[in-house]
Amino acid sequence: MDKKQTFGPLSKRLGALFNAPVILLILWELLARFQVIDSRYFPAPVAILRRLAGLLLHDPKFLSDLSFSLKRLVLGAVLAVPFAIALGLIMGLNQRAARFFNPLISVTYPIPKLSVLPLLMILLGIGDASKVAIIAIGIFYLVLLSVIHGIRRFPEIYSYIAQIYRIPFFKKIYSIVLKGILPDILYGCKVGIGYGLVMVVAGEFFAAKNGMGFFMWNAWDQFRILDVYVGLAVFSLMGLAVFSFFDLLLLKLKWRGRPRLW
Repeated sequence: MDKKQTFGPLSKRLGALFNAPVILLILWELLARFQVIDSRYFPAPVAILRRLAGLLLHDPKFLSDLSFSLKRLVLGAVLAVPFAIALGLIMGLNQRAARFFNPLISVTYPIPKLSVLPLLMILLGIGDASKVAIIAIGIFYLVLLSVIHGIRRFPEIYSYIAQIYRIPFFKKIYSIVLKGILPDILYGCKVGIGYGLVMVVAGEFFAAKNGMGFFMWNAWDQFRILDVYVGLAVFSLMGLAVFSFFDLLLLKLKWRGRPRLW
């Protein structure tokens, strides 16, 4: 494959991705430098990046907080994604299961996830278990709905082909269904894990002793406004990394907008 064909679309997408943020950051930097805005409350991006670099290089506690947040996000995703895919497959392929679970999903999905956190803290304690649980709940629904949507729009002709050739059920699930809806699974993971970052912050705001959410709350409590912005920058970069990873996967597979079988 020609390298130009491979990297051409990728460079265009990356260019489009960074245009708006770069322009906004430059404008923000200029306004702060020329004191159009109060730099005590809106510190310049360069100052935020300098502070972030200093914390990463010289503050073990900051690195520990960052690692705790990443660990909770990964654990939440590991718990939520397989379960969401399995239940999505069951609901998408079995009408009886769909009729049984649909009311439950319809009732529980609209509930604000943060409103469940106090109950989780009562049931699981104020340690990592309740924080990982709220992250997993936030990720679960978005992945589940994406899987169900993928199955519903999957061409029925492939099911007919599987019946004609008498392909075993589990081989059909793996070789046809899962691979056919993989773009929807990846998109659900992208959105779900991105939303999981919101749950990371929320979970670490309450009764936490570590994590980036705790870092930001502690900075707010001590009026360290620059560190609050550092926390925002960290979560922005984490979200950018998650979205870019799944976007690159979808771009690499070239499956966006159409099913493909291997």
